[in-house]
Amino acid sequence: MSSESGAKMTRFHKRRTVFFMIAMALFLTGMASLITGVNLAERHHRWRQASPVNFAVDLSQVGVFSGAFHHTCPVAQGTVLGLEISEGIANYMSYTEVLEPLQCTCRITDADGNQVAQSSRTPAHLWEEGWFYWAFPIAQLSAHPEGNYTLSFTVTREVQELADVPVRLIARYELGDAELLLEALAMLLGIALLFVATLIPIITGVRMIIGRHKNKLHSLTGIST
Repeated sequence: MSSESGAKMTRFHKRRTVFFMIAMALFLTGMASLITGVNLAERHHRWRQASPVNFAVDLSQVGVFSGAFHHTCPVAQGTVLGLEISEGIANYMSYTEVLEPLQCTCRITDADGNQVAQSSRTPAHLWEEGWFYWAFPIAQLSAHPEGNYTLSFTVTREVQELADVPVRLIARYELGDAELLLEALAMLLGIALLFVATLIPIITGVRMIIGRHKNKLHSLTGIST
C-alpha cells in the first residue's frame, strides 16, 4: 500500500515539475509579448506626435517657402500637412473661415531634385477632427520611402488678413489601423499568457493540498483498521 502511495506521489511530483516549467515558459512568453505591446504603443505615440517638417511660412503673400522634410516612419501611409497659427488658438472657427480662400501646393523633392510627392490644398470640410491640436490641416501627401527631402510650399493665392501673423507649416504621419491592431494583440496575448501562467501554480498547489489531505485520511483509516 505504501509503495503504491509512494509511486503516486512520485508521479505527482514529476507532473508538478512539468507544470511549473510550463508556467515559467508561459510567464516569460507573456512578459515578452506584453513588453512588445508596450514598446509598439510607445513607438506609435512617438510617430503620432512627430513632425517631419516644421518651418515658417507667410500666407499673406504669393511665393515659395522651402524647408527640410525628415521622413523617419517606415509604416506611414501618408503625411498630413497643417498650418500652426500662433494667434489662432482662441479663434479656431474664425481662422478656418480666414483660410478658406487660401490656395497652395506642396511638393517634396529628393536630393537630386526629383519629385517624390505632390498635393494641392484640400478643402477644410473634407478633414476629420483629431489630426492636430491648435493647427489646421491643409494638404495630404501620399506615402513615400524614408529619407531626407525638401518640401516646397507654394502660395498661389494669399490671405491678406494673416499679414504679420506668425504661421508655421507642420506635419503629422498618417498611420493605419494595422499598427494599433498589432499592439493591441500583443498586449492581449501577454495578459492572457500571464493569467494562465498564474493559474497553473495555484491549481497545482490546490491539488497538492487535496492530495496530502487524502493521504492523511488513508493513513488514519489504515491505522484504525
